[in-house]
Amino acid sequence: MRKPLATAAMLAVLFPAALLARTLELVNESSVTIEHLFVAWAGDKGWGPDQLGSSRDDIVAPGASFRLNGLEKDTFDLKIVTHTGQECVIEGVHFRTNMRWTVTDKVLRECR
Repeated sequence: MRKPLATAAMLAVLFPAALLARTLELVNESSVTIEHLFVAWAGDKGWGPDQLGSSRDDIVAPGASFRLNGLEKDTFDLKIVTHTGQECVIEGVHFRTNMRWTVTDKVLRECR
């Protein structure tokens, strides 16, 4: 039994960021395509790069989902942009565990 524990401990020392990384799953249950996903540390004035990618095919179609891996345990602001140009921002999301953001038509209607 000690070997697996020793291996796990060694991995934790060698790859601590990988063990602490969080995942955001973006689930599109709306009727529109999500074309952009941006993430920034809470309160930052600028957004980072589009997490979906820069290709025209890098989208989250209705009924599809996208996983963003490697988020630190921290507080972030999230923004999506639909194919119609509508933006939806959620501020102050605390990533303590893996998160799931389900976007519905109702969520989009209520977004600022």
